[in-house]
Amino acid sequence: MKNATFYVLETDATSDGLSAVEALVCNLAETRWRAGKRVLIACEDEQQAIRLDEALWQRPANAFVPHNLAGEGPRYGAPVELAWPQRR
Repeated sequence: MKNATFYVLETDATSDGLSAVEALVCNLAETRWRAGKRVLIACEDEQQAIRLDEALWQRPANAFVPHNLAGEGPRYGAPVELAWPQRR
């Protein structure tokens, strides 16, 4: 059976250049990847994808998330992919 999880954020305050939603996305990507899942992060635009890409690279070594921007690297090469409407 399919299921959905909804997250209610108290605020959309930013930290380290990320909104609360973007920070949550990075944490969820790590959690799902560690659970053996592939993850597609559907960004609003290329700028958001680049911002999240940089945030994922800046995580501590023990929280590393293998990822790439859509169109980079081999097809299905990384378990986490960041895409946006013009690039998928």
